Amino acid sequence: MQIFYTKISVRDLLPNGYYRAFLIHQKNKIIKYIKKMNSYL
Repeated sequence: MQIFYTKISVRDLLPNGYYRAFLIHQKNKIIKYIKKMNSYL
């Protein structure tokens, strides 16, 4: 839920291009995190 609220507030605050860049950045962070978790398994 936290991520959902963050996305909405960011979308309200930033222009569209910045919002898209923010989403891509978030996605990359999540992918890195998942890869790190997989390496522990």
